[in-house]
Amino acid sequence: MAYVSMKILIVCGLATLVAYWYISARTEAKGRANFARQHGCQPIKNNLRGKWPLSLDLLKVQYAAAQRNQLFDFLQPYFDKYGPTFSINIVGEGLCTIDPANVEAITISKFDDWGLGTRRRGVFPFIGEGIFSQDGHAWKQSRDLIRKHSDARGTVDLAPAFFSFTLGTTTDLLFGESLDTLSRDDQKDFSNSFDHATKVTALRLRLAELCWVYTPPSFMKSCRTVKKFASHFVRRALACQKQQGNAAKRQYSFILDLYEKINSQFLVSDQLVNVLLAGRDTTAASLTWTFFHLLRNPEKLQRLKREIDSVTQGDSGITKQHIQQMPYLSAVWTEILRLYPQIPMNVRFATRHTWLPKGGGPDGEMPIFVPKHSGCGISVYHMHRRKDLYGEDANGFRPERWLSGELKDIKYGYMPFWHGQRICLGKDFATLEASYLIVRLLQAYPDMHLPQDHAILQPGKEKQDVGIVVASTEGCKVVLR
Repeated sequence: MAYVSMKILIVCGLATLVAYWYISARTEAKGRANFARQHGCQPIKNNLRGKWPLSLDLLKVQYAAAQRNQLFDFLQPYFDKYGPTFSINIVGEGLCTIDPANVEAITISKFDDWGLGTRRRGVFPFIGEGIFSQDGHAWKQSRDLIRKHSDARGTVDLAPAFFSFTLGTTTDLLFGESLDTLSRDDQKDFSNSFDHATKVTALRLRLAELCWVYTPPSFMKSCRTVKKFASHFVRRALACQKQQGNAAKRQYSFILDLYEKINSQFLVSDQLVNVLLAGRDTTAASLTWTFFHLLRNPEKLQRLKREIDSVTQGDSGITKQHIQQMPYLSAVWTEILRLYPQIPMNVRFATRHTWLPKGGGPDGEMPIFVPKHSGCGISVYHMHRRKDLYGEDANGFRPERWLSGELKDIKYGYMPFWHGQRICLGKDFATLEASYLIVRLLQAYPDMHLPQDHAILQPGKEKQDVGIVVASTEGCKVVLR
C-alpha cells in the first residue's frame, strides 16, 4: 500500500512540474508577444542556422578560420549575405549586428537593457572582479574610481617593442613603478603569462555558454602568475603608505585611491589586471598596424613626415600642443582605429525583454523583439568596413577620408573605443601615447622603410591574431635608418 501511495505521489509530482512548465511557457510566450506587439516589432528578416545540432558546425569552421589567422575575413561573407542584422543559433539563440542604429540602442539609449551575460564567466579566471567583468552598481563604482586616473639598425620587428613600450607605460601609471624593478626572469614570466592568459580568454569568450570546456591548467597557472605580480605591487604600495603616510600617494596614487574605496587587496589586484588589459595590448596592436600601413603607403608616410617637420621644426621635445596641431596624424590614427578597432567584436546580453530599432520586416528596417537572456554580437570591425557607410574603398587605408568632411555624419557607425556609458576611459591617454610614439619614431628614423621581401595586401587580407584585440600575425618588420 505504501508502495502504491509513493507511485501516486511521484506521478502527481511529475504532473505538477509538467503543468507548471507548460503554464510558465505559455505565460512567457504571451508576455513576449505582448511586448513585441507593443513596440511594433517584426520577425527578423534573416536567420543563420547551421546543419549540426546547436549549429556546432558553424563553431567548428569559425575555430578553423581563427587557427588560420583569418577569422574576420572568414566572417565577412556572412554579413554580405545576411545583412547588417541577423539571428544566429550557436549553442543558443542570439543576434549579430553591424547596424549603427542598433549599436546606438545597445550602448546608449537602451544601455540598461543589456549586460555581460556569459562573458563574465569567460573572463573571470583571468581578470577577476573588475571593471570589465562587472555590471550594475559594482561596475559603476569601479568606473568612478578608475575615471580619476588614467637604438637599432637593420630589419627589426616593431611589434614586440610596441608591446613592451605600452606595458611599461601602463604598469608605471597603474603600479606606481615600472616592471623594470623586477628581475629579468620575473619580467619575462609576467609578460608570457599575460600573453597566454589573454589568448585563452579570447577563445573562452567565443565559446560563450561552453567557456568552461576550455580551461587548461596552463591558463589557470598564467592567471595566478599575473595576479601574483599585481598583488606584489599592491603590497609595495601599502607598505610605502605605512612608512610615509599620504606622501606615498605621489608614487602609488592609483593603487592607494582604489584601496581607500574598496578596502581589499584582492579586489584592487583584480582592478589592476582589468585596466592593464585595456592599456597594454590595445594601443600596442594599433601602433603596429599604423606603421604596417604607413610603410606600405609611402605617399601617406611622406605627408605625415612633412606635417611633423612643419609643426616641430626638428624639436624632439614633443608636447600635447604639438600633437594637437597635426590634423593628418589624427586622421592616420583615426583611420587605423577604423580598420582595426581596439574592441573589434563584443557581445551584450539582454537583461530583460527589449527591442532593437532595425532588422525586422521584409526590408529589415522594422524593430525586432529581443527576449531576455538573448545575446547580440556587435562586430565593430565589420561595421567599420561597410561600403554603404565608408564608400567603395572601405577596406582601404585612406586617412584623407577624415579630413574631407565626407564622414561628418557617421555618428554611431564609428566606435573604436565603444560608445555610451561603457566608452573606454583611457581613450585620450591611448591617443596621446600613440601619437607621441609615432612622431618620435619617425623623427628618430626618418628613412625607415620596408624590407625587400615584404608583401602588399589589402587591409583585412593580411594574417591576423584575433584575441581580445586584433593584432598582426607577422608583426611589423621594417628597416631602420
